[in-house]
Amino acid sequence: MADHTASVHAAITLGAAPQVITTAITNPPSPRALSVTGNAAGIAGNVTIAGTDYAGGALSEVVALDGANTVYLREAFATVTSITVPIQTHAGTDTVKVGYADSLFTLAEARAVTDSGVTPLSSATTYPNADVVATELVVRARFEDACKVAFVPRTVTETLDGNATNVIHLAARNPAREYPRRPLTVSAASIDGVALTATQLAALRCGPTGRILRSDGNSWSSSTGYQDLAVEVTVSYGWAVVPEAVRRVAKLYAVRILAQGELPIGAQNYDDGGRPMRFPYPGGRPHWTGDDEVDSVLLEYEELQVVIA
Repeated sequence: MADHTASVHAAITLGAAPQVITTAITNPPSPRALSVTGNAAGIAGNVTIAGTDYAGGALSEVVALDGANTVYLREAFATVTSITVPIQTHAGTDTVKVGYADSLFTLAEARAVTDSGVTPLSSATTYPNADVVATELVVRARFEDACKVAFVPRTVTETLDGNATNVIHLAARNPAREYPRRPLTVSAASIDGVALTATQLAALRCGPTGRILRSDGNSWSSSTGYQDLAVEVTVSYGWAVVPEAVRRVAKLYAVRILAQGELPIGAQNYDDGGRPMRFPYPGGRPHWTGDDEVDSVLLEYEELQVVIA
């Protein structure tokens, strides 16, 4: 749960008039849902972010500030060209920062979750930040293992055998349920340890399912004649925007892991003093977590892949 809430633009001081910011902007590493965060309770007004999507098309979205809470936009921005911020609510002290999502939920979101009428994680003394952060990583890993898809964008470097064609296939793929389905984002590639130039990278044509084509007439072949592990490709993949249903149950599941009641999540049996009960075995499809509310959402977002030998 790295803090990327200011990774697109550091805190902008609000003034007596709206401002359009076009400098000191850093684009996200791959198309992402952006976020805006104020620095104090009561900060209000709309932030408008303009930029482009994965295909280079113009994109603009308006989001309302919510005090010091982090608010996520719904579109996936590949680039940001301008940030329009509102007037100040508190003279001389208000700031707004812009970042991007890099976790299933934030610390503040986890602490605000209400489960069975209570907010179990509201106490940072009982549930320190480090414990909540560690639990988000556990939840993320379990969700991704169950659904076979990355719900938070991740960047990896794959090592593959070279070949004499202009096409290579990566293991990474973007979600089939995401619409529009985006191509993979390749940020670097090399053959025999020699990096492709910026011009050569720009000539890559990337599909969503791992197919990478060199459109400049070159191949992925090693010049040594030995193709084994000759190619390295650095690629970003996964959901650009965490689906709202997944975000909701991720927070609930984290709460239930940290604040387990009398019946632990994943229990296989229970006896209340005369009425023994048995439950589906957690871990196997479709009872990955043993929590029906969570597993029903995971089943909806599961991506089964057919492998032809």
